[in-house]
Amino acid sequence: MNWESEWTASYSVGVASLDFQHKEIFRILQDLYNIDGSASREILDDVLTRLTAYAQGHFEEEELLMAQAGYPGLAAHRAEHTAYIAAVAGFCAELEDGGESVLLELKHYLRQWWLVHILHLDMQYKQALSQASSSALPPSGTRPPSAPWSPCSRACTPWRPSSARRA
Repeated sequence: MNWESEWTASYSVGVASLDFQHKEIFRILQDLYNIDGSASREILDDVLTRLTAYAQGHFEEEELLMAQAGYPGLAAHRAEHTAYIAAVAGFCAELEDGGESVLLELKHYLRQWWLVHILHLDMQYKQALSQASSSALPPSGTRPPSAPWSPCSRACTPWRPSSARRA
C-alpha cells in the first residue's frame, strides 16, 4: 500500500504556514505507508508519535487562525480534530493485538481523513482567512510547536503480525 498523494496547488488553503504543515503531514504519512509488518514496533511508534504530535500542533495553529478570523465553522472544525485524535488513539490501542490488519485499516483511515479534511473541510475556511486582514491574523511559523500528546507512548516492543505472535 502506497500513500501516492503528491502535494498540488489544489490542496492549498491560501495560508503559507498551514500549507507547509499539510505538506509535512503528507511526508510523515508517506513514512507510515513505507512501514510493513516486518518493521519493529519502535519504528511504527516513532512515526505515529511524529504524526500525532505534528497534527496536534497543526490543529492548534489552524484553530487559532480561524478564531482570529472569526470563522463561524470553528466549533465544527474543532470537533473534527477532536474526533481524529480519538480515532488515532483507538487505532494505536488496537495495534497491540491487531497487527498488520489494524495497520492497514489505520493507513486507510488516515489517507481518507486527511484528503477529505484538507480538500473539503479546510477549503471551507479558505475564504474567511483570506478575507481577514493580515494584521488581524497572528504571524505564524512554518512548523507548529511539538505537542506533548502521543498515542503510542508505552514501551516499544517488536511488532509482528498477530499470526506470528500466536505461533
